[in-house]
Amino acid sequence: MDAHSLKLLEFPKVLDLLARHCACALGRDAAMALEPSPHAEVVERRLQQTREARHLLEQERGIPLGGIQDIRPHVQRAEREQMLSPGELLDVGLTAASARRLKTELQRKRDACPLLAEYADELPPLQHLDTRIADCIAENAEVRDTASTELASIRGKKKLTHTRLMERLNSLLGSSQYKTAIQDPVITLRDGRYCIPVKAEYRGAFGGILHDASASGATVFIEPGSCVELGNQLRELTVQEEQEVARILRKLTEMVAGAAAELRTLLRILAEIDLASASAHLAVELNACEPQRNTVGRVRLLKARHPLLTGEVVPIDVEVGGDYSVLLITGPNTGGKTVTLKTVGLLAAMLQAGLQIPCSPDSEMSLFSGIYADIGDEQDIQQSLST
Repeated sequence: MDAHSLKLLEFPKVLDLLARHCACALGRDAAMALEPSPHAEVVERRLQQTREARHLLEQERGIPLGGIQDIRPHVQRAEREQMLSPGELLDVGLTAASARRLKTELQRKRDACPLLAEYADELPPLQHLDTRIADCIAENAEVRDTASTELASIRGKKKLTHTRLMERLNSLLGSSQYKTAIQDPVITLRDGRYCIPVKAEYRGAFGGILHDASASGATVFIEPGSCVELGNQLRELTVQEEQEVARILRKLTEMVAGAAAELRTLLRILAEIDLASASAHLAVELNACEPQRNTVGRVRLLKARHPLLTGEVVPIDVEVGGDYSVLLITGPNTGGKTVTLKTVGLLAAMLQAGLQIPCSPDSEMSLFSGIYADIGDEQDIQQSLST
């Protein structure tokens, strides 16, 4: 189809409306890339997708597309052996799990939506991936203690060591022996070490290590000598924890990289299903329908409305291609000539993109090998501009 003519007919603005109904970035990208097809079999397949999705929307609350994320960058990074973060892995797992639920739902409704069920059949089985990610990554994007036996052991020891360290520090804070020396009875963290704020003139009262001082110099932050060994143990366990978490994330990233081809197939199919769902929502918004179709150039639009016009819209009836193949419209400025021309061209383009169009279901529209427009001053329907 001629790109300039589609722009003159404001087809990209219809795609904007369509994209707003998409559930995820995958569908939005597919919507913005949609083009009218000159091939009748492609058009009929797209219209069937829209028809089935609209049936599900009006009869069964639509297509469940929640949880699907745009994980294309994550898959690319995994293939480049760049370790994915817990949040990125969670996105991958949620998307794969959502696709699995969607597959089950559409297959269960095969009688009502056979074509969408065919798409669902093609969704690759990735339960091993989303289950493993869910076993390792919690909903808050934190690595679970149970992600590995080693991690559970490290975190158990770390929790115990932290508890013992806090008890010792609190014991010092509550001791009358150090009441005069302590600036504030709180435990603070400095350079990853737990400290007590001490008045500068009493810096030697606790022994241990000075980690920081206040801007005025009146307060120093001391890690008491009796706490240094526990602090060292806690730091060692923290390093071990970080290393084990990194090992788990690398392993999960390798699983994502290994399933890259299947994930790309999954994303492609999800985009198609999301596009079908958005097409159904747009059809309902426009109160649109499927007219009868032919391939002999006959157009008979009844009560047709321009999809970009809002408010009170006067519908039009247009017929051409039967007894005559050229239609000449004349009349005064702002009489609706351009709107009529654009309506016919835009509805033809929408139909061949698989979208239902705002007109009477008794209408008829031909499928064309090309749609061309030459509109003076490139008038914008929404701005009501005229020559």
